[in-house]
Amino acid sequence: MSWLRKLRSFGAVFAIAPTASIAQEYTITIHPERKYSVDGLAVGAPVAPNSSAYRQYVCKPSDQYQNFTRCHESHSENGIQVSRTILHASNLITWYVNKRAPHVYRLNEMHGFPKATIATFGGVGLQPLKPNDLAVLAQGKSPHIGILIDFLNNFHQSAKARLPVYKLSGSAGFAWIANYDRQGKGTLRFFAADPSQMTTGSADAPELSPDTLAVQALFAISPGYQINFVYDCYGKCRWCLSGADQN
Repeated sequence: MSWLRKLRSFGAVFAIAPTASIAQEYTITIHPERKYSVDGLAVGAPVAPNSSAYRQYVCKPSDQYQNFTRCHESHSENGIQVSRTILHASNLITWYVNKRAPHVYRLNEMHGFPKATIATFGGVGLQPLKPNDLAVLAQGKSPHIGILIDFLNNFHQSAKARLPVYKLSGSAGFAWIANYDRQGKGTLRFFAADPSQMTTGSADAPELSPDTLAVQALFAISPGYQINFVYDCYGKCRWCLSGADQN
C-alpha cells in the first residue's frame, strides 16, 4: 500500500471497491496538482458545504454545465465592492474560481487638493498622458487623443498642477471617479465605454482629394510656390503651379 500513500501525497482521490474474489480492485482518479488558487480555494480542490466560507455563497445548478453548481457572493472590502464566483462538480471538486474587483487609483489629500479615487471595472484601462499632451492641456486646449480621466474631474486644472491625467484604453468597461474635501464636498463622474470601438480624429474633417494631397505635399517640400486655379470647359477645376516671389 506504500504506492497508494505516494499517490495520495500528489492529490489523488481513491475509491476502493471489494470484489467477490480475495483480490481487491482499486479505482484511482488523479486530479491535477493544486497550483492555482483564488482566496485560498484551488482549482481541483473540493469545497466544504458545511463550512462558514461556503455558506457565504448563494448556490444553484449551473445553467451552462450539466451536473455543476454555480455559487456567487459579493461583499465590501475597504469600501470597494468585490464579487466571487465558484463552479464545482457534483463531487464537490472546484473547476472554476473567480474574484472580481475594480482597479483602484487613489490620490491622497494634498495642499489645495481633495482626496480622490478612480475605479475601473471590466476591460477598460488607464494610460498616462505624455508630457507634450499634458502641456497642451495646461494651456487650456485639447490634445484630441480620446476620452480623458483625472482625479479632479478637471483636466486643465490637473495638468497645470502636474497631477496625473489618463487616456482611456482597453475594451468595454465602466469607470467611476470621485473626489471630496474635508467638508465632504466634491465631484462625481461615472461612465461606461468601449475604447476598442472608437478611434480618435475629427469626424467632421473633409476627405481630401488626391489633387489636394499632392498640393499639400508640394508645399511641404517647396513652400515657394503659388497656386493658380483654372476651370476647363467642363467646369472642373484644374490647378497649376508657378514659382512665387519670396520677397
